[in-house]
Amino acid sequence: MDSQQAELLGALFQLPEYIGIDAVCATTTQITLCIVCQLMNAVCPLCQQSSERIHGRYERVVADVPCGGRKVVLALTVRKFVCGLPQCPQKIFTERLPDLVQSYARMTNRLS
Repeated sequence: MDSQQAELLGALFQLPEYIGIDAVCATTTQITLCIVCQLMNAVCPLCQQSSERIHGRYERVVADVPCGGRKVVLALTVRKFVCGLPQCPQKIFTERLPDLVQSYARMTNRLS
């Protein structure tokens, strides 16, 4: 998918500008968007220290509002970061995307 198509889909699905679309899979009943955060760093939720050091990734699946009579699912690749502050008890943390989905939620903010 080229950047122009990804930008158009991002606007159509009203995704925050820092979210990139890697792939789209559509069936007769469901649209799945494979998305990823494109920010270079994340802030530790405990000490507020910014970090660019990625520890790993995992996929989160969240439901979004339907589109055109189809269920919409966001397959979100979320990164884990290492906190750079040695005295912080939170050694590893997951990036937060509060404009899109809350921590541990199974649906986007606008669907809930």
